[in-house]
Amino acid sequence: MRKRLFIDNFLFRLLVPPIYGVLVYIIILLLFNSLDQLSEHFFSREVLVTIVLTILLLEGINGLKTLLARYCPINQRFAARLALQLGISAVYSIALVSGLLWIYFTQIEGFSSFTTELLMFNGIYLVSAMFYNLLYFSLDFLNKQNDDKLSNEKKRSESLEIDFQNYRNDLNPELLIASLETLISFIQTQPHNAETLVENLSEVYRYVLSTKASDLVKLTEELKALDGLLHVLNAKYDNHIQLTNELTEFDEVYIVPCTLLILLERAVNRSIVSANAKIKITINGSASSQLMFKLEANERLTTSTAGEEKLDKINNAFSYFTGKRISFEKDGMISTMTIPKIFIDDETNE
Repeated sequence: MRKRLFIDNFLFRLLVPPIYGVLVYIIILLLFNSLDQLSEHFFSREVLVTIVLTILLLEGINGLKTLLARYCPINQRFAARLALQLGISAVYSIALVSGLLWIYFTQIEGFSSFTTELLMFNGIYLVSAMFYNLLYFSLDFLNKQNDDKLSNEKKRSESLEIDFQNYRNDLNPELLIASLETLISFIQTQPHNAETLVENLSEVYRYVLSTKASDLVKLTEELKALDGLLHVLNAKYDNHIQLTNELTEFDEVYIVPCTLLILLERAVNRSIVSANAKIKITINGSASSQLMFKLEANERLTTSTAGEEKLDKINNAFSYFTGKRISFEKDGMISTMTIPKIFIDDETNE
């Protein structure tokens, strides 16, 4: 539904015509070099005539645009509507001013000749009618532009929400299966480690499930779940994955849920993990800098694409909230991922 323009507001239609009528009267006195008469005739019939003319002109144009909106909508025939409204408004303005001035000067003031005044009034009110119509079309255009932007933003938000739901409902069955296989091997030989694995695995999945309804989470919560996932993966890879957290001043930082978890899984899936080829991951940054996820590892000969679809959806989310995406840079064995920070309290994003 289109918003109502402010020129259609009752207070605008009530207050503006008298004010504009007085301004027209002052302009006419200026043109006739008789501004000194303003204090003598401010409450005279002449001022009343200009106010009545303004009220009738603006209300007539309001009625005209309401009528034309039914038979010639702007969004269907803009050029025809513009020409028609301007043309009819011009004719109406000339007819109204000429008729009312004729009544005032001949019937009330008793003048027989008022050509100069007629031309003066017609010129001023004709220009006023044109400007009022152009103001209406300008406001209507801006209103339509805003409606289109809101509609596009709503569609984008709905599309993003669908992506979020698809992404949230995917609990990574590969990780669960691999962890269960590791758990089976631990039960007989390392029961304590089996219990620890179950605790960490449940913590990771609790986090994933608890953030299904959240668009953003605190970075502190994400880091806690990341630590749980690190222990789960290290149970499979014999602690060959090293993660160093160098973050400072990140209490008020928010992030798209599971961003760091997916980056960690992606790093493991694309790297050689062994006693001779350990993975080293460093997360650093501060409140005044970007969030950096650095990976030092030997890349596999065949690169896995597992998790890329999730990463695309997370990037779409970051793009929606910050206008930025996760950037990737590679220098030899070191890959650096720069993650945009999201601040909710001061609504500033980095």
